[in-house]
Amino acid sequence: MRRAVTALVAVVLAAAAVAGAAAGQDERAPRLEVHRFPSPSMVPRFEIGDRLEFDLDAYAGDAEPARGDIVLYHAPKGSLSLDHQCGRPRHPGRRLCRLPRGGPVEERFVKRVVAVAGDRIRARRDGRFVVDGRRERRRIVRCSGDECRFRGRIRVPEGHVYVAGDNRPGSDDSRYWGALPVGDVLGRYTRTLPAEG
Repeated sequence: MRRAVTALVAVVLAAAAVAGAAAGQDERAPRLEVHRFPSPSMVPRFEIGDRLEFDLDAYAGDAEPARGDIVLYHAPKGSLSLDHQCGRPRHPGRRLCRLPRGGPVEERFVKRVVAVAGDRIRARRDGRFVVDGRRERRRIVRCSGDECRFRGRIRVPEGHVYVAGDNRPGSDDSRYWGALPVGDVLGRYTRTLPAEG
């Protein structure tokens, strides 16, 4: 009888532990947000209208964006002006912009992290970046003219990341308006959802 009671108690405790673990997993489930991609700036990775899911808890705690991450973010105010106002240098003249101008805007954008704090970067005429002496190798839409000609080398400032679209001639990104403050990054891309209906 004592063995039966002990076995029953063990089964109940195990069930309670499993239930508690399941409840804990539900509490720790990431906050997810879906956005319909509005532009050609990330072709060939995404097409206009793709439904993208982002993990809004991906950079909680000490986690920070890494090279290659596709992120959802608030851009700086300088990115919305027609002349792409750069915080530094003030008159870029087709020089890579280092720091942004103005705080974040409400609109949300999607780009790829191409460099992180401390990286030394320069842009090639074909649109690829050279990061710490290594040429970017991912699949992108290359530039064929002078639209991607940016002079100068910069070091990405602490607390910032450099973002760019995979469609380099068709992307409004850090090259024009500066490195993105990490605090303005909202989440990391997780998957593309099936089309609705």
